[in-house]
Amino acid sequence: MEQILQTDKMQEIAGKIDTAFAALESGETFEQVLSSDSMSVIAGKAQRNFAKVTSDIGIKQISQTDSMSVIAQKLKDNFDLVEQGEPIPPEPIGNTFSFLHISDPHGGSTSVEQMVNMLKGTVSGGDDCQFGLISGDLKAYGRTPVSDNYTSANLSTGSGKPPVLVINGNHDSYDSWQNTNRLYRTSYKMTQWMYGIMGNNVVWGDTNLMDNAPISGYWYKDFTLSGGNKLRLIAIDQYELVEAIMEASGGTFSPDDNTALSYNQIYTTAQFTWFVERLKELSGNDHVLITLHQSPFNDNSYIPSIKPSEPYYTGNALKEPERLWCSETMKDDSFCEGSNTNYNSVICEVMKAYMNSGIYSVTKANGTVGSNYQTGSFTVNADFTGGTPAKFWGYVFGHLHCDVTAFASSTYPKQPLLGITSANEVSIKGGDDLIYGSGHDYAYRINKVSLMLDEDKIKVERIGQQKTNGGRIRKEIVFDVANGIIESVKETTITQ
Repeated sequence: MEQILQTDKMQEIAGKIDTAFAALESGETFEQVLSSDSMSVIAGKAQRNFAKVTSDIGIKQISQTDSMSVIAQKLKDNFDLVEQGEPIPPEPIGNTFSFLHISDPHGGSTSVEQMVNMLKGTVSGGDDCQFGLISGDLKAYGRTPVSDNYTSANLSTGSGKPPVLVINGNHDSYDSWQNTNRLYRTSYKMTQWMYGIMGNNVVWGDTNLMDNAPISGYWYKDFTLSGGNKLRLIAIDQYELVEAIMEASGGTFSPDDNTALSYNQIYTTAQFTWFVERLKELSGNDHVLITLHQSPFNDNSYIPSIKPSEPYYTGNALKEPERLWCSETMKDDSFCEGSNTNYNSVICEVMKAYMNSGIYSVTKANGTVGSNYQTGSFTVNADFTGGTPAKFWGYVFGHLHCDVTAFASSTYPKQPLLGITSANEVSIKGGDDLIYGSGHDYAYRINKVSLMLDEDKIKVERIGQQKTNGGRIRKEIVFDVANGIIESVKETTITQ
């Protein structure tokens, strides 16, 4: 890209901007700048264009009141950042889309190392995978930064290899950054760490910056499929503590305050606006998958509040114990243990409206933080009428410390739940779950998820620990997404 100098004339700057935006490959439609544009027109276009370049951290926003020299310097700084890491166009992917998934390592390294080695190719099983996902809670308690356990070096798979992608968990936003330095005791520090790990490998949604990183950790990544269609992975940040405080207070937040702490889910209007727009961008020939830390149904969703429905569940036992993970659908009634929160199932409602080309609008109260701050409410305005939805493949999550591979309740038809237990030797949440402690086969738990795009099926394979306390073997399960049923449970799988 051509560098912009403070000494450049107006027409020279306009020409350079035009060339630079034409070179960007971020998938956005940029407004082109013409040599004939006035100063105010250029400032407006540049402001809107840079707002779209959300994968580049540190972007300086341009105001129409800026002087020529200020705009020139901002543009130069911004283009310097863009040049440091433009996304590489993805290679086309065939009709089976696979990835590796772990969650809740809580500072452990065994599952993380195993997944990274599989993506590198030094261990078999990950050759056909497009990415590895850690769906939150990289830390728990301990009050030390997550960077003490995981770095860009030990999460790197190498040039040309599938990347490791990460999202924020409740322990990450609360515990992971609690130490004697109060600057670390806020959720935006986790987003800073996430940006250091993934950089421009994903497109970040939050354009508000603090310490040269987004405040909230929501993002998306597109994968090119055969035929030119795309699969979009959308990551939801369920712990927008700092962003919500700023949204509720008109921008007031003190990053060295140690009282803004919470495990609660906290959302913002900005994220849901972004989420809806990312869905509306997709065509009926595209595909979408959502990752988040906690179940999309409620705020905590711990066992024993999760119960498979008939015909597989009766009187505290599975009728057919060979059915792995959970059974076909979740019970509609009493899904939450105790009372529901005010923001229960909002994401599922958005996706229901999306899948039905309908409308969903609501305003909900947020979770709470320390006494010094308010998080207010968030509003969702989702109007999908007139559009054709992309194929929705479900939610990928953790948090439960138990395996959940099932369909959502009949209230939310054809919304698959792809949950996984904790990645390492962390306590399991009740029932006939994996063996914990002595007697287990492997010290790691990885799911290989394969979306069979043409067949409308999902296959989940367990790599690593498979035995349950009740003697069941969790190896493989296949969903028929179109009909909302489990198709089969097979005995063959990848094992290490």
